[in-house]
Amino acid sequence: MNHPQLASAKPFRLRRTLLAAAMGLALSSGIVHAQSTVGSIFGEASPDTVVTIENLNTGTTRTITSDGNGRYTFGQLPTGRYRVSADGTSREVSVQVGTGTNVDLSAEELETIQVTGSITNPIDVSSVETATIYTAEQLEKLPIARDISSVALLAPGTVRGDTGFGLDAGGFNRAPLASFGGASVAENGYYINGFDVTNVRDFLSYASLPFGAIGEQQVKTGGYGAEFGRSLGGVINLVTKRGTNEWKFGGAVHYSPDWGRASGRDVANRDTGEGAAAFYQYRSANESNSATAEIYGGGALIEDRLFMFALLETPYEQQDRYDRHDSISRKNTQPRGMVKLDWNITDNHLLELTGISHRQKLEDTAYLNPDHEEYTGEHGERGVETETERGGEVYIARYTGYLTDTFTVSALGGYLNYVNDYRTPEDWPGS
Repeated sequence: MNHPQLASAKPFRLRRTLLAAAMGLALSSGIVHAQSTVGSIFGEASPDTVVTIENLNTGTTRTITSDGNGRYTFGQLPTGRYRVSADGTSREVSVQVGTGTNVDLSAEELETIQVTGSITNPIDVSSVETATIYTAEQLEKLPIARDISSVALLAPGTVRGDTGFGLDAGGFNRAPLASFGGASVAENGYYINGFDVTNVRDFLSYASLPFGAIGEQQVKTGGYGAEFGRSLGGVINLVTKRGTNEWKFGGAVHYSPDWGRASGRDVANRDTGEGAAAFYQYRSANESNSATAEIYGGGALIEDRLFMFALLETPYEQQDRYDRHDSISRKNTQPRGMVKLDWNITDNHLLELTGISHRQKLEDTAYLNPDHEEYTGEHGERGVETETERGGEVYIARYTGYLTDTFTVSALGGYLNYVNDYRTPEDWPGS
């Protein structure tokens, strides 16, 4: 008797090398350039006044002179906290990915009112984009699955896509991709630190990174420019965490036991013909347990100049699926991680290097039901063992140079090695 065997998928490997994925020469303006991991600060001060900004995370400073009308703009800024100063007046603000922050230094403060709280979607009057931003602090508090598609579904105008047309790359039990404004899930674009990691073959998958390494997630639902290429639905733009002058270490364990999940529902088969199965869907016996341990650390290797952030994530994921005549047990224990280096060569020349490993090796074991009974919800005779590989590595380099007050050069390059459901043993011709 033949043992049951997992259905084999045609292997697909995507390796893409980009020595210069994007390069731009631009006059600084209040509008943030697309495909970026940066933001901007703009506003008004006294005419022909020196305006200074200081990155409170890394200590770098920049100065420009406002024009004859008092307007000024600092473009292409890394995300983080900044102090903006001019003529003895200063403000502290946060710069988020893809947004411009308006800071008015021209008027005297007659009265100070402090408002505490948080805002999910800051209003950017310098842009026509419709976008929602979630910071790392917000992501840790959201009661949702730890994958970027679940986060994207919080944005207005998004719905869960059909599971038959692509799944989120982030987890063991992959979630359906998000559909933006009624568009196909194959029309979305995915970016990590400005680098396009969308599967260019079918646009139904993408390279990902450990969820704990996300510094900010921007969800663009409309109004973005043609710089995002094939994106006709929505854009998910991820910015990784980075080191600061303050060393920080930590860890976490995320446990999702089967007893804490709702049981799947069985769907009866309305076909009552001879030999018909009792169920169209049999899910009540399925089990899924997962636990993930992560450790991270980051800080300044050279104060104000060279910074590092690293995260290592070790999962243990076990899933058992039962069917009419057979069953499958699946396990994944492949570690994944990220390393980010930021080198402030000078205050006007910045270099970022990012390395990500997000590979899964799924070990599948097929079984026959005990005594060849139907719908037993138990593993019986051991059958075929296979291994499925997903994910891979991403390497990204980005240079930003502030050549003058209004002239900025930016270059982005990367290497992507991505595997989409490559299964062994290889049982198809020519593989």
